[in-house]
Amino acid sequence: MATAVMAGRPVAVVSEYGPAGPVRLTLWDLTTGRSRGSVAARLGHADVVTAVAAVVMEGRPVAVTVSSGGYGEHVLRVWDLVTGRQIGEPLCPDFCSMTRMAAMSMDGWAVVVTEGDGQLWVWDVAGRQPVQGPVVGCPQAAGGTALITMTIEGRPVAITGGHGGDGRVRVHPLLAGEQGAQESDVVFPQPVTALAVTSDGGLLVGFGEQIALLERMS
Repeated sequence: MATAVMAGRPVAVVSEYGPAGPVRLTLWDLTTGRSRGSVAARLGHADVVTAVAAVVMEGRPVAVTVSSGGYGEHVLRVWDLVTGRQIGEPLCPDFCSMTRMAAMSMDGWAVVVTEGDGQLWVWDVAGRQPVQGPVVGCPQAAGGTALITMTIEGRPVAITGGHGGDGRVRVHPLLAGEQGAQESDVVFPQPVTALAVTSDGGLLVGFGEQIALLERMS
């Protein structure tokens, strides 16, 4: 699931399944709780859609879906949330796995960050090409990772948290090359299971049965 803003209203973008697999992306108005219709009649993925993200690309809200699974397909597709149509050709990289994804806009540039096999890749959504990767250091603990994107003091970063016994939260500078300042890991006493960004730039971390709020010290 992902969230977006359409015509000034917050919506949730949810992939729904049928007997043969993923069927469509459905938009839900988060104010009224009502459906705003479907984006795609058939997603086209041969396997399970593992992640959905939403971002603004060239002034329009779009959804990005990624699939990965037993058939060996790793496909990234972009969907126009207004017209419901797929934008461009699907991206089918054969050099990395994509099981989780997060998106962000930077100065009007839409990017998604994918994670798989313990590596992070950064993709230009409009250009359908990788712009950074692999960004190493992503935990490979059992059960996968939690992944989000945000900015810290104006710098774009990806933040990962490990499952399966890994209580670390890691910050990965994006698009900064060797000049990116490395943040220290934050270690929690139980496995990290969820990450979220607050409206004022704080970081919510779910670990065990607890939630912590991390804020930058001034």
